[in-house]
Amino acid sequence: MARRGERGIEDFIAELATRYEAYTRNRVRDDKTGEEIIVPVSENKKVHEELQRRIDELCALYLSVSDEERDFIRNLVRPHRPLHNGLLRHIGWTAQHKPPDWLRRGLAAASIEDNREDFRDTFVALGGLYQEAARSGIDVSDRFQEAARFSSAIPGPLSPTSMRAFFSDFERSEFFKQSIQSKLPRK
Repeated sequence: MARRGERGIEDFIAELATRYEAYTRNRVRDDKTGEEIIVPVSENKKVHEELQRRIDELCALYLSVSDEERDFIRNLVRPHRPLHNGLLRHIGWTAQHKPPDWLRRGLAAASIEDNREDFRDTFVALGGLYQEAARSGIDVSDRFQEAARFSSAIPGPLSPTSMRAFFSDFERSEFFKQSIQSKLPRK
């Protein structure tokens, strides 16, 4: 996605949030009529993939803009609760599909979501991403610290810590020590 102005970003996120919310109700908007229709079971995977690709575009954009613009994006996403779940799902999607710069895009999805949902879900999603990146030979520690630098320093409503601290302290967390560390490849 090419860089967009503020209005373009607002429109993109609003459209993505509307589509994701409809998808959570097993519906999709017909491009020809504008009406919502039920997603046939045979089309569910295709619709999900399209939505994840759109979220991936948002993550790529997020990584290419300034800190001020990242705040703007997080604020636009904040009221769209179904999209938060899509962002959490996107973390695992990046590890499976490996788009360009996949680890950073998965971290960007978590940063955009900004611990607005249950932080335990974020731990699980990032734990899977961490393991896949380590198996791929990536220096995961450095990437998590980089994600901390481009994330919010303000705690989410359900989280005891900010996303910045969440990334910074991920490897020192009890979750990491108990659920991830023993599963990592030996160096």
